[in-house]
Amino acid sequence: MQGAALVRSSVEPSRPVAGEPFRSRIVFDEADERCRTVTAWLDLVDESRRFRSDTARVPLGVVHHGPIPAGLEVVIDATLPAGALPPLEAEWGEVRWSVTVKVDRSLAFDLNIWLWLDEIVTDGPSPEAVAGAIEGSDELEPDGAVASAVIGSQELPVIYDGVPGLDLELDRPIARLGEQVHCSVRIGPTKKPLKDLEVGIECVQFFAKENYEEFEADWTIDDWTTLSEFQSIDSETAVQQVELSIPDDQPYSYHGEAFRTQWRVVAAERRKWRLNRYAGAPLVVLPKPGRGAPGRPG
Repeated sequence: MQGAALVRSSVEPSRPVAGEPFRSRIVFDEADERCRTVTAWLDLVDESRRFRSDTARVPLGVVHHGPIPAGLEVVIDATLPAGALPPLEAEWGEVRWSVTVKVDRSLAFDLNIWLWLDEIVTDGPSPEAVAGAIEGSDELEPDGAVASAVIGSQELPVIYDGVPGLDLELDRPIARLGEQVHCSVRIGPTKKPLKDLEVGIECVQFFAKENYEEFEADWTIDDWTTLSEFQSIDSETAVQQVELSIPDDQPYSYHGEAFRTQWRVVAAERRKWRLNRYAGAPLVVLPKPGRGAPGRPG
């Protein structure tokens, strides 16, 4: 929690369950005659090392009107969406839920308080909800609202425009951490035979950082490949199946303003003295079901 002096805060139960109600309590240490209202939200927050963004927000309403007396206890009831994403800590960013409280004050700066849900119990969004979000369906709310946060842009960088004569197809576009996906590779006739072919899986993290170009403080999105595992394939076999494992110690797919992750299956032609050529297929990777990983305390 951040933003104001509190003598006590609690969440009951300590590990909220997705789809079930839970209760937060905060106690204000000091009186504040300038307070006009206290308002609360349930936020899905993503952070890079320097920036923070709210990806999804569930309004909880005004929980107190008027001045704050010393020792005031505020009780906030909320329910995590049924498909809530678990907390995520990665090398370049993190994702977690927060009960966010704003104290609106007259003739003074507002106070913001974040009660971080460091651990939750959830299966994450269902593959059906994610598939519906990809197709633009709005019939899967509220699960679909959170599901859309794991999709982001399915467009791959220009470098993955393709390898002439090589087609790449996944058996499914959505999988979970720790599972396997099967990739069908088709190699057709070309003017020059393809050589030194590899197929692999990549996870790329995108994160917001400062940008001081032209002496103006701003922020921009940078990227870092945190997983790149490839295996050689036979360039003379026209059709072959490749089995790829998704490590369970990597971040799930996520698309926020301050932090993002993107998974893709990639076929590469390694070329000596020339730039390699790549063909790619996007893959949405969901969290493992049944539990939430602990988030970093605030």
